[in-house]
Amino acid sequence: MVRAKTSPDVEPVRDKTDESFFVRISDPQELRREVLESSKLMIHVLQSEKKLEDIREEKARVITEFKKHIKEMNLIIAKIKKRLPRTKLRALTKEEQLEVYKKGLADTQHKGAKKAPPKEIVVAPKKTEVDALKSQLDDIESKLRSI
Repeated sequence: MVRAKTSPDVEPVRDKTDESFFVRISDPQELRREVLESSKLMIHVLQSEKKLEDIREEKARVITEFKKHIKEMNLIIAKIKKRLPRTKLRALTKEEQLEVYKKGLADTQHKGAKKAPPKEIVVAPKKTEVDALKSQLDDIESKLRSI
Protein backbone atom coordinates (compact mmCIF):
# COMPACT_ATOMS: atom_id res chain seq x y z
CA MET A 1 0.00 0.00 0.00
CA VAL A 2 1.38 3.41 -0.94
CA ARG A 3 0.85 6.32 1.40
CA ALA A 4 0.85 9.92 0.37
CA LYS A 5 3.91 11.78 1.49
CA THR A 6 3.37 14.64 3.89
CA SER A 7 5.92 17.32 3.56
CA PRO A 8 6.49 20.56 5.42
CA ASP A 9 6.28 22.38 2.09
CA VAL A 10 2.53 21.96 2.02
CA GLU A 11 0.79 24.54 4.12
CA PRO A 12 -2.85 25.51 4.19
CA VAL A 13 -3.65 29.05 3.19
CA ARG A 14 -6.83 30.69 4.43
CA ASP A 15 -8.60 33.35 2.59
CA LYS A 16 -10.19 35.55 5.22
CA THR A 17 -12.95 36.84 3.00
CA ASP A 18 -14.03 33.41 1.92
CA GLU A 19 -14.34 30.23 3.99
CA SER A 20 -12.50 28.22 1.31
CA PHE A 21 -9.20 26.55 2.01
CA PHE A 22 -6.35 26.46 -0.46
CA VAL A 23 -3.28 24.32 -0.20
CA ARG A 24 -0.06 25.40 -1.80
CA ILE A 25 1.93 22.54 -3.32
CA SER A 26 5.60 23.24 -3.60
CA ASP A 27 6.40 20.61 -6.29
CA PRO A 28 3.23 19.75 -8.24
CA GLN A 29 5.04 17.65 -10.87
CA GLU A 30 6.56 15.36 -8.24
CA LEU A 31 3.17 14.96 -6.58
CA ARG A 32 1.56 14.16 -9.95
CA ARG A 33 4.28 11.57 -10.62
CA GLU A 34 3.71 9.91 -7.23
CA VAL A 35 -0.06 9.83 -7.76
CA LEU A 36 0.42 8.26 -11.20
CA GLU A 37 2.89 5.70 -9.84
CA SER A 38 0.48 4.72 -7.07
CA SER A 39 -2.33 4.47 -9.64
CA LYS A 40 -0.10 2.27 -11.78
CA LEU A 41 0.64 0.07 -8.76
CA MET A 42 -3.07 -0.23 -7.98
CA ILE A 43 -3.80 -1.26 -11.57
CA HIS A 44 -1.16 -4.01 -11.31
CA VAL A 45 -2.71 -5.21 -8.05
CA LEU A 46 -6.18 -5.25 -9.61
CA GLN A 47 -4.88 -7.14 -12.64
CA SER A 48 -3.23 -9.80 -10.49
CA GLU A 49 -6.40 -10.08 -8.42
CA LYS A 50 -8.44 -10.58 -11.60
CA LYS A 51 -6.02 -13.29 -12.79
CA LEU A 52 -6.34 -15.03 -9.43
CA GLU A 53 -10.12 -14.85 -9.63
CA ASP A 54 -10.04 -16.32 -13.16
CA ILE A 55 -7.80 -19.16 -11.95
CA ARG A 56 -10.19 -19.90 -9.09
CA GLU A 57 -13.16 -19.96 -11.47
CA GLU A 58 -11.29 -22.32 -13.82
CA LYS A 59 -10.39 -24.56 -10.89
CA ALA A 60 -14.01 -24.71 -9.76
CA ARG A 61 -15.13 -25.51 -13.32
CA VAL A 62 -12.56 -28.30 -13.65
CA ILE A 63 -13.55 -29.76 -10.27
CA THR A 64 -17.24 -29.84 -11.19
CA GLU A 65 -16.40 -31.43 -14.54
CA PHE A 66 -14.21 -33.99 -12.76
CA LYS A 67 -17.03 -34.84 -10.34
CA LYS A 68 -19.40 -35.26 -13.28
CA HIS A 69 -16.98 -37.71 -14.94
CA ILE A 70 -16.61 -39.67 -11.70
CA LYS A 71 -20.40 -40.01 -11.43
CA GLU A 72 -20.56 -41.25 -15.02
CA MET A 73 -17.82 -43.80 -14.35
CA ASN A 74 -19.57 -45.02 -11.20
CA LEU A 75 -22.79 -45.50 -13.19
CA ILE A 76 -20.93 -47.45 -15.88
CA ILE A 77 -19.21 -49.61 -13.25
CA ALA A 78 -22.59 -50.34 -11.64
CA LYS A 79 -24.04 -51.35 -15.04
CA ILE A 80 -21.06 -53.64 -15.71
CA LYS A 81 -21.43 -55.27 -12.30
CA LYS A 82 -25.11 -55.93 -13.02
CA ARG A 83 -24.30 -57.61 -16.35
CA LEU A 84 -21.49 -59.80 -15.05
CA PRO A 85 -22.52 -63.23 -13.80
CA ARG A 86 -22.53 -63.81 -10.07
CA THR A 87 -19.95 -66.36 -8.96
CA LYS A 88 -18.45 -67.56 -5.75
CA LEU A 89 -14.95 -66.97 -7.05
CA ARG A 90 -12.75 -64.72 -5.04
CA ALA A 91 -9.33 -63.23 -5.50
CA LEU A 92 -6.38 -65.26 -4.29
CA THR A 93 -4.44 -64.06 -1.29
CA LYS A 94 -0.72 -63.46 -1.60
CA GLU A 95 0.08 -66.77 0.07
CA GLU A 96 -2.23 -68.65 -2.31
CA GLN A 97 -0.70 -66.89 -5.30
CA LEU A 98 2.77 -67.87 -4.08
CA GLU A 99 1.71 -71.51 -3.68
CA VAL A 100 0.24 -71.61 -7.19
CA TYR A 101 3.38 -70.05 -8.59
CA LYS A 102 5.66 -72.51 -6.80
CA LYS A 103 3.50 -75.43 -7.91
CA GLY A 104 3.64 -74.21 -11.49
CA LEU A 105 7.44 -73.94 -11.32
CA ALA A 106 7.73 -77.46 -9.93
CA ASP A 107 5.55 -78.84 -12.75
CA THR A 108 7.58 -77.09 -15.43
CA GLN A 109 10.86 -78.30 -13.94
CA HIS A 110 9.75 -81.94 -14.10
CA LYS A 111 8.55 -81.56 -17.67
CA GLY A 112 11.51 -79.38 -18.60
CA ALA A 113 14.03 -82.19 -18.05
CA LYS A 114 12.75 -83.94 -21.17
CA LYS A 115 12.83 -80.82 -23.38
CA ALA A 116 15.87 -79.37 -25.07
CA PRO A 117 16.96 -75.91 -24.00
CA PRO A 118 15.47 -73.15 -26.11
CA LYS A 119 17.66 -71.75 -28.88
CA GLU A 120 18.78 -68.19 -28.61
CA ILE A 121 17.38 -65.99 -31.28
CA VAL A 122 19.61 -63.12 -32.30
CA VAL A 123 17.64 -60.14 -33.45
CA ALA A 124 19.43 -57.51 -35.47
CA PRO A 125 18.99 -54.09 -33.94
CA LYS A 126 16.60 -51.90 -35.85
CA LYS A 127 18.14 -49.05 -37.73
CA THR A 128 17.02 -45.85 -36.14
CA GLU A 129 16.67 -42.49 -37.76
CA VAL A 130 19.89 -41.34 -36.11
CA ASP A 131 21.79 -44.29 -37.57
CA ALA A 132 20.37 -43.55 -41.01
CA LEU A 133 21.49 -39.92 -40.74
CA LYS A 134 24.96 -41.02 -39.62
CA SER A 135 25.29 -43.32 -42.62
CA GLN A 136 24.18 -40.53 -44.96
CA LEU A 137 26.71 -38.21 -43.33
CA ASP A 138 29.46 -40.81 -43.83
CA ASP A 139 28.50 -41.14 -47.50
CA ILE A 140 28.69 -37.38 -47.99
CA GLU A 141 32.06 -37.16 -46.25
CA SER A 142 33.46 -39.96 -48.44
CA LYS A 143 32.26 -38.13 -51.56
CA LEU A 144 33.90 -34.94 -50.34
CA ARG A 145 37.20 -36.75 -49.78
CA SER A 146 37.12 -38.19 -53.30
CA ILE A 147 36.73 -34.74 -54.84
